[in-house]
Amino acid sequence: MFIANLKYKKALEAHLEYLDKYFEKGKFICTGKKSFPELGGVILFNSNNLEEAKKILYEDPFYIEEIADYEIIEFQPVKFSQNFSIENLFY
Repeated sequence: MFIANLKYKKALEAHLEYLDKYFEKGKFICTGKKSFPELGGVILFNSNNLEEAKKILYEDPFYIEEIADYEIIEFQPVKFSQNFSIENLFY
């Protein structure tokens, strides 16, 4: 599992279409804007390996147009709440 930590440089509608594409493919689990300390976003997604994660992110118009800086964080989930669902992500 991977987290992509983005820092926005400007907005782009094509980025939203990119997100939709990978939600439809079942790769993205959730996405959202960061509030603090700086503007940007986070993408939580499933990928088979780091190479596939990079390939997916390199298709993002934010990456192509150099609109966001990226940091890829790989982690292995070992424990999670049984309540982890989209319904419980919002408060």
